[in-house]
Amino acid sequence: MRSISDSPIEDKLHHELVIFGIPPVTQHVVGPYRIDLAYPDLKVGVECDGRQWHSEDRDVERDNRRTRYLEGQGWVIVRFPGWAIHRYAKGCASMLGLRYLEPLITPALRKEMIGQAEIYLLRTQEYIDLYDRK
Repeated sequence: MRSISDSPIEDKLHHELVIFGIPPVTQHVVGPYRIDLAYPDLKVGVECDGRQWHSEDRDVERDNRRTRYLEGQGWVIVRFPGWAIHRYAKGCASMLGLRYLEPLITPALRKEMIGQAEIYLLRTQEYIDLYDRK
């Protein structure tokens, strides 16, 4: 897989979206910000939040400021944590497609995405339950 960004999680999610036939624009500029993965015609942006840049309080506040700005420009911003992309990139891509990219989804792709989204939801809940027990 060829790198399209400085982030392995962005590359991983981008790769799954390309496989599904719905490639996003990478590092799309809106005002002073760059959106990791974007669908400008739909005004849907995806932020891939790795632990290194999105875990401290100041990081969360910076992300919130950025999201408020982008939403003020009419964008919908979808965030996926890095751990979810690492473990279930296909499920993340499916959730994104089913919820926000409906105009780009064919009936056959929709059926495949529903199956992947169900797996993603089940596995994500299992991971959260395991983490909560620690």
